[in-house]
Amino acid sequence: MSLSRRTVLIACFTPLVAMAVLSAGYLIDGALQNGKVVRNVSVAGEDVGGLNRPEMLAQVKRLAEGFPDTPVSITADDLYLNTTAGDLGYEIDVNTTVDRAFAQGHQGYSPAKAVLWLSNLFEEYRLPVALTTDQDRLNFTVLALRATAAPIR
Repeated sequence: MSLSRRTVLIACFTPLVAMAVLSAGYLIDGALQNGKVVRNVSVAGEDVGGLNRPEMLAQVKRLAEGFPDTPVSITADDLYLNTTAGDLGYEIDVNTTVDRAFAQGHQGYSPAKAVLWLSNLFEEYRLPVALTTDQDRLNFTVLALRATAAPIR
């Protein structure tokens, strides 16, 4: 085999071998994380990467327990209101939050996803919690607070 033919073969097969190695790493990593939240995922600032479903549910339920006491300030025009998320009718939707965390990084395989996996291997996925709102409670609380609030001067 001549030197130029060998060079052409190496040049042709090197990208294929690199893609095969990259794909193998992606698939093996995916299999190791099957049934778990992928690494580098945080929900509301809490690291949840590597948690299985029961652990993830427990983590989000802990977040949800304290959430109603979260202070909320509303500023609109010349009005400033202080209240809490619970008084406004906001709650963390535990199941939707858990489902979103588990969906992150588990969308199937394609060569493009293998490349994206490598480029995002150390990038953090910051997910917000999913919220539900009791619209009637929200409206009632805002109207009640507005009636008693002093305008900003």
